[in-house]
Amino acid sequence: MNLKLEIKSGINNKLNLLELRDILVAFEKNGGSQIQSKQILEDLRKEFIFSNEENKEDIVLELLDFVVGWCNESLKIWKD
Repeated sequence: MNLKLEIKSGINNKLNLLELRDILVAFEKNGGSQIQSKQILEDLRKEFIFSNEENKEDIVLELLDFVVGWCNESLKIWKD
């Protein structure tokens, strides 16, 4: 699973936030780590900043909230 490619494609294809979260959930279920997903999303965010795509950067920030747990308990992907 190429998380960066799937998330980027999902954002470009205008998947909603919960559909994008499902990609992260699948990544976790396939053994992907919280650290890996955080790094991938941070790299993707930098790409969107560099290309001046602020709306896409905002989506990545929302996804990071799911990854690090800054969201409703039921939406956290990695439970501590």
